[in-house]
Amino acid sequence: MSFAGGLGLKIDLTGVPVADDVTRDDTVLFAESNSRFLLEVAPENADALVRHFGGKIRFGQIGEVTQSPRLTITGRRKQTLIDEPLDELKEAWQKPLRW
Repeated sequence: MSFAGGLGLKIDLTGVPVADDVTRDDTVLFAESNSRFLLEVAPENADALVRHFGGKIRFGQIGEVTQSPRLTITGRRKQTLIDEPLDELKEAWQKPLRW
């Protein structure tokens, strides 16, 4: 979504709901647990989303869209894991596909 829109993302892994035995940031980032969904909600609709799902399912806020074209990911111990410009990340993703 970020590559297509040209907007940045500021992600904080402390907002990701995980089991008690999950301690590694790479597990949080790349786990393909069943029934995980990512929703992008406009800030003005966040309270309505919480009211709708609150108490019914486990969820968390993991980040926000930013105007700065960067991807920033902060780990569960508050350390910066990734802080890179989107154009460099997009190029690294697309380059191997150009053959």
